[in-house]
Amino acid sequence: MSWISPRIWRSAESRFNDDEPLNCEAVYRPEVLQSIHDQGFDAIWMRGRLWDLIHSEICPELNDPQAARRITNIKKVISSGLEKGVKVYLYFNEPLGLPREHRFWKKYPGLAGEPLVEPEFDWDVRAFCTSTQQFQNFFNESIGNLFDDLESLGGVILITASEYHSHCWSHTALRKIGDAYIDRCVKPMQCPNCKNREPADVVAELVNVWKTQADRQAKPPQVWAWNWSWSMWYDQPQREVIEQLPAGVKLMCDFERGGSRIQDIGNVFIDEYSLGYVGPSERFLGSAQAAVENNIEVCGKLQVGVTHELATVPNIPLIPNLFDKLQKVDELGLKGLMYSWNFGNSPSLNTAAIKLFTERSEFRNDKKKFLSTLAQIYFGSGCEDSILKAWELFCLSFNEYPFAIDMLYHGPMNYSVAYPLSLKYADRKMGPSWIGHAPFGDRLEDCLGPFSLSQACECFQCMDELWKKGLESYREALGPMETLNSIAELSCARMIGCHILACRNIFEFHKWRREKMAEQKLVGPCELESDETSAAITKRQIEVCKKAFELSQQNAHFGYHQEPHESFYDSKTIKACILLMETEANNAK
Repeated sequence: MSWISPRIWRSAESRFNDDEPLNCEAVYRPEVLQSIHDQGFDAIWMRGRLWDLIHSEICPELNDPQAARRITNIKKVISSGLEKGVKVYLYFNEPLGLPREHRFWKKYPGLAGEPLVEPEFDWDVRAFCTSTQQFQNFFNESIGNLFDDLESLGGVILITASEYHSHCWSHTALRKIGDAYIDRCVKPMQCPNCKNREPADVVAELVNVWKTQADRQAKPPQVWAWNWSWSMWYDQPQREVIEQLPAGVKLMCDFERGGSRIQDIGNVFIDEYSLGYVGPSERFLGSAQAAVENNIEVCGKLQVGVTHELATVPNIPLIPNLFDKLQKVDELGLKGLMYSWNFGNSPSLNTAAIKLFTERSEFRNDKKKFLSTLAQIYFGSGCEDSILKAWELFCLSFNEYPFAIDMLYHGPMNYSVAYPLSLKYADRKMGPSWIGHAPFGDRLEDCLGPFSLSQACECFQCMDELWKKGLESYREALGPMETLNSIAELSCARMIGCHILACRNIFEFHKWRREKMAEQKLVGPCELESDETSAAITKRQIEVCKKAFELSQQNAHFGYHQEPHESFYDSKTIKACILLMETEANNAK
């Protein structure tokens, strides 16, 4: 395969929030690495945490007793991967901060940097002040030892803004970007060492350590600097950071983040991964151009399975959009691709599309031929026209998604099929959409972003109508086949349709509720009386939940979110949801 390399993937079984290096030998067995290679990928990534891996003489208090075992496990996976044609990359978000009360700060008070308190995630931590000479000595030693230990490591992927608290500027924003978590970080810098420094200077200094130590190796691992959330400091394309990156570092840019599309409300900002939006974003193109001007090679970050638009199904079959993304990648001549985050990593129709595009250059400029060939290969189909029609309608459906950070991070889409509608309004805030939680919130204004409640209802109505039309074509083509791929793919598309309709019901019910509350001059919490409108929406929700119940009984993967490795719903919770709504409906009569 001669197309873009590396093409980085990961196993759906690997747990980002656990201890990946400690468990990696059991997860990335030779047969798993072979399977990843057979899907068209030539590299994997897993999360590294420096304090789990180092052996430092400068700050020995941070050495972990199991570090040697983790290093041994990673080395075994590197060796097995090289045999299968799969390199290993480690993702780092360093230097990870430590809890405010950690004993380390008592011995090394001069290394303590900017504090961060985030009650929603129970964080109360301090950054490492990376501007101090003592830290720089320690960081150089630690990274150097790490690379010495991991000969033949493919590379490292570095996030240097947002995410977990690390350096002093990592959660001190200079500008609001419409992300509730980051916008709370627009505050004065407290650290006396860093407050007069530019965030770009701090980031470039950290990346330079990784690159300097990588270049000491006989086989230097690649160093990728990810532009994730640099927008919290600088307007796109964030030249301030790019122009300071060390020579030889690759810049990885989010393919969709920093883009826009036209919807009924006007220009909608795309500031997250998206399968419904093709890209590349304006930010990607600007950052790529700035990189080229500075002789920096550019890589891309894509999600190809699922996104926060909907993450609790195995895949979202927006295959025409996926082709368009890959064709743009091909035209741009990118030097590597990271195809996933810590969710959306299941083998599926979508990964089959990646494999076909990778291996068959003759299809890269012929969309219809590519799509038809994929349908034939994956389904053994004689109904390619119906399948292609379905895929196109699915793309049109997701183009109507009310895209906003608030909707993605706090909307109910991931668990909508287990969401009971109730006349009792708790005025409970919406919880994070990527973490399992109960009870669910019902204050849907929390997730609207720039959309009004009426506009969100219109978006979900359009999504629902278009998805149903696509599903008719999918059923026509795949229903009679009864192959493993056709059964799984049709079932997945049906469940996605259930999620969309359930989400439509949730927002329409809330719109009815708000209208009644306004008429009666009520504020939450409160309880309303049912009428024909609310009863009809509730009946529709019960019906769609019953369909989802049947599907979830057939496939336990529905409801499972790979980031927290939790089931947000299953047949039991859907059944309980149905019972709650039926009981309330009967009592209201």
